[in-house]
Amino acid sequence: MSQATLSSQGATTANHHVADSFSKSVFLISALMVVQRGIGFLRSFYVCGTLSPADVGQWDLAFNFLMLAAPLAVFG
Repeated sequence: MSQATLSSQGATTANHHVADSFSKSVFLISALMVVQRGIGFLRSFYVCGTLSPADVGQWDLAFNFLMLAAPLAVFG
């Protein structure tokens, strides 16, 4: 077997692992995003059910401020 054949087989195997690793990473990130959104959704129901309407308004105002302030703090 020639050296060129061996190196082309090694390159094919290496490319397969890179693509496989990338697809697993994308799947993992997507799954974690769905879990994060689900937890946030359930948390909202819990908070809205346990607080009075005035407290829900204060909590919503503070939560929305944090949702706006976090990206602004990162980007300066």
